[in-house]
Amino acid sequence: MSIAANQGARQEPTRIATKPTKPVIYWAAFGVVIMAVIAFTIGQWLLSPGFTPAPTGSDPIPSGIQSWITALEVMSLSAVIAILWFSLIKPWVKAGSITWDGIFILALFTLYYQDPIDNYFNFTFTYNAHFHNMSSWAPYIPGWESPRAENFAEPYMLMGSMFIWLFFIISVVACWLLNKFRTWLPNLSVIGHTGIIFLIVGTLDFLMESLFTHTQIFAYVAVYSPLSFWAGTPEQFPLYESTGIAMVGTGCALVRYFRDDHGQSIFERGMQHLRLPSPAKKLLSFFAIAAGLHLIVFVGFYGQYQWFALKADSFAKYPSYQLMEICGKGTPYACPTGEVPMAKRNSLAISPDDPRLTEQSRKN
Repeated sequence: MSIAANQGARQEPTRIATKPTKPVIYWAAFGVVIMAVIAFTIGQWLLSPGFTPAPTGSDPIPSGIQSWITALEVMSLSAVIAILWFSLIKPWVKAGSITWDGIFILALFTLYYQDPIDNYFNFTFTYNAHFHNMSSWAPYIPGWESPRAENFAEPYMLMGSMFIWLFFIISVVACWLLNKFRTWLPNLSVIGHTGIIFLIVGTLDFLMESLFTHTQIFAYVAVYSPLSFWAGTPEQFPLYESTGIAMVGTGCALVRYFRDDHGQSIFERGMQHLRLPSPAKKLLSFFAIAAGLHLIVFVGFYGQYQWFALKADSFAKYPSYQLMEICGKGTPYACPTGEVPMAKRNSLAISPDDPRLTEQSRKN
C-alpha cells in the first residue's frame, strides 16, 4: 500500500466510555446526614429533663378555644390516618413494596423536625400550650440561638399530622391542576401554571392561618410590621409566612409532578444505573427525596422568614399559655420589640421590668 493511500485513510475517533451520572448517590448521602442530625437532636430531647409539657401559666383559657383545640387535633389525626391508609399502607400491600407516594409521605413527615426553626434567632412564633405537647427539641437543634426554647410547646398531634396531610394534599391537587392547565390554559407556559399554583397555595394558607391566629391556635408574637396584617394586635400575621408556605407547597408539588420515564424525581436521577436490590433502591429514594424536600423548606421558607425575623418590630400582649414563660413576666427576658435587642442563650438580657422600657414593651 502506498504512502498516499495510508495518508488518505480515514481514522475512526477513539470512543471513551463514560460512566452514567448518578446524582441520587449524592442526594441520598445528604439525606443520611440530615436523618442523623434529626435522630441525634430528637434523642437528646427524649432523654432530657425538658421532655415534659410546656408551662401554660396562670391565665385561664376560654372553653370555646379549648374545644376548638381538641377538634383540630381530632381532625388532623383523622386526615393523616386516612392518607396513611389510602396512599401508603394499602398501595404498599397491593404492590408488595412501598410506592413512590409512600416514600414521599414518609419524607414529608421528617420535615416536621424543622417546625420550631421559626424561633431560631428570635422568638417570633408560638403555639397554644394547651395542645398536647412535650415541649420541644428546639434547644437541641445545632446552633440554636434564642433563649428558653425548652418551654416551646410543639403540638405533635396537630403539626406532626399536618406536615403530612397538608403538603401531600397540596401536592396531589397541584399535580392534578398542572395536568388540567395544559387543556384549560394551553397558551400559558409551565412557569405560568406554576405561578398560579403558588398564588392558590399562598391565598389558602393566608385564610387558614388568619383563622388560627384569630382563635389563639398560634400567634406570630413578633413580626415585621410593613409586611404584616393587623400589626400590633395579638392577631398580627406576616405575609412572608404565606409566601414561604406557598414556596414549600409548590416545591413539593413540582417534585411529585416532574418525574421521568423511570418514575424518578429530580433527586433520584441515575437510580436505574445502580445495581442494587429493590429494597435498597427504595431506601436510597427515601434519603434522596427527604434531602431535597428539607432543602426546599430550609431555603424556600426559612431563608426569607429568618431575614424578616431579625427585623421584627411589632409585638402585642398575649396570654400566658401562648408565651409559655419564654419571655415576659416571671422570666429574665423582656419579650422582643423594636427597643429590646434579641437575646441569645447564656447572654445578658433586658428583664421585663427594666425601667428603661416603655409601657408598650412592658405589656407582657
